[in-house]
Amino acid sequence: MTSTPSWLTRWRMPPPEEVMGHRIAEPRLTGAAWLWGMVYAGLPLLGLGMLIDGVVQAVTGQCTGVWCWF
Repeated sequence: MTSTPSWLTRWRMPPPEEVMGHRIAEPRLTGAAWLWGMVYAGLPLLGLGMLIDGVVQAVTGQCTGVWCWF
């Protein structure tokens, strides 16, 4: 008899639960969760990148940002 290693059981999905014969839907990220994730993670990273581009442009005099493409 082989047993499942403990590290592997941590990553396995539990079987779906049933209530009165109906399977409960698995938890998932909603559209609002993705939106707020982008607001909290994406906007600060975008702002930091723009700040770095601005500093490089001010120091070197060469435009390196996305706005230079237009």
